[in-house]
Amino acid sequence: MFLQMKVVAIKKMEVPAIEGEREFRVEVDILSRLDHPNLVSLIGYCADGKHRFLVYEYMQNGNLQDHLNGMSCTQNLHDLKILTLN
Repeated sequence: MFLQMKVVAIKKMEVPAIEGEREFRVEVDILSRLDHPNLVSLIGYCADGKHRFLVYEYMQNGNLQDHLNGMSCTQNLHDLKILTLN
């Protein structure tokens, strides 16, 4: 077993009350089942107290929204480095 540095994209979700929690769990369930070459992979999630985060594969060249809006990938750095165990 070894440690590997991996850059990921983090999406913070606002979860209002009970219906928001249900939506979060449905989204995690659906995204964890998707496997398509044109979609980023859901690596994991965090559900701790009121905090909800989705952890995605990092898109090195930015995302479609950034390209359509003319933003460079350096203008939109909301990425986090984490250690993963393999």
